[in-house]
Amino acid sequence: MPARRPTPSRPAGFQPRSAARPVAALLALFALCGLAACQTLERLDRPSLAALISGERINPDLWRAAVEVTGFVPGTANDDEGAIATDWYVAPGNPAERLRLRVQIGGPELKRSYVRVVVVRHVRGADGQWMDAPPAPDTSLSLEDMIYQRARALRARR
Repeated sequence: MPARRPTPSRPAGFQPRSAARPVAALLALFALCGLAACQTLERLDRPSLAALISGERINPDLWRAAVEVTGFVPGTANDDEGAIATDWYVAPGNPAERLRLRVQIGGPELKRSYVRVVVVRHVRGADGQWMDAPPAPDTSLSLEDMIYQRARALRARR
């Protein structure tokens, strides 16, 4: 049997550190760096460190509300990143115009500033080709407000 090494003396009250603490701090740092790289929309606030540690990146009420409000248009949704991108939507009464939405939910709290909607609008020209056209100035803000109000209603029901 090999000889045991003597244990160095430890000061009174010494507690060995848990390995979980540095690991949790390291994970939180990686999550913070990853989210900072992913958030390309300038208007979005940074999520709190407590939310990053708990793993909650987007507010579930804002997410459900965004899915409900944009649900009439097919598209893709990524709940890990809080992003919804719709396909082109052509209103039944106006086939010469189409819209596409991009919704970004950017934080764990129920805040109006965590909702961002970008609207892209095309109109059909005389030659039949789609051309960029600016959406009405209040379209994005109206959709953002609809999502926020719906999220507040969902939160009130819980």
